[in-house]
Amino acid sequence: MLSGMTNLIFFEDEHYKESNCQFLFYSDFPPPETGQNEAENQLKYESDRCTKILRGIMYLKKKDPDITHWFALDADDLIHDNFISCISEYGDSDAIILENGYFYFKTTGIINEENEFSAYCGSSSVISDKYFELPEVIESRSFKSIPFGGISHVHMRQKMLERGASVVVPEERIIMYVRDNGENISNDAYCNTFYKKFKKFIKMLIRFRFLKKDM
Repeated sequence: MLSGMTNLIFFEDEHYKESNCQFLFYSDFPPPETGQNEAENQLKYESDRCTKILRGIMYLKKKDPDITHWFALDADDLIHDNFISCISEYGDSDAIILENGYFYFKTTGIINEENEFSAYCGSSSVISDKYFELPEVIESRSFKSIPFGGISHVHMRQKMLERGASVVVPEERIIMYVRDNGENISNDAYCNTFYKKFKKFIKMLIRFRFLKKDM
């Protein structure tokens, strides 16, 4: 059983063009069991997701110790064809925070531009390897040792600045969050009343954008 599927992308000019998808199968912990409390479910999902990210990082770091930056791409997000070439231009930065992106609402086909992308989506940070302290073994809270697990994506930019990291925000829109696909782990927790759903719908219509070539 898979849950919280996440892809890890690592950037090295000599390797990324030749790399193929790799699937890791492991059973450190069973998939989270959901209950009636959506806030508790959210915490379970995040723990599961971030533990998988940590496991992937540990695997790739052992395979290639020269990896310089990490990016965790959730299964409900899309990246632009030029993602890697764009990010590579900011390779000297400790943190690349993706604030400019798109929302794609699958049920309606509507696309919105978003200028505060990191407030909504976890696939919004490319972080230098020097900020990752990997544990020897994986325990229930080991995922807290890496930025993706220890820092909320909402606060990643500010927390990295507080650590003295060099932070850059690209102007390019190279990331898209696919919403309302039935698998977003945050939908039930944050949009659970008629008022919130109606407000989201109106906001989506107001910010409607026609599909452009770069999208």
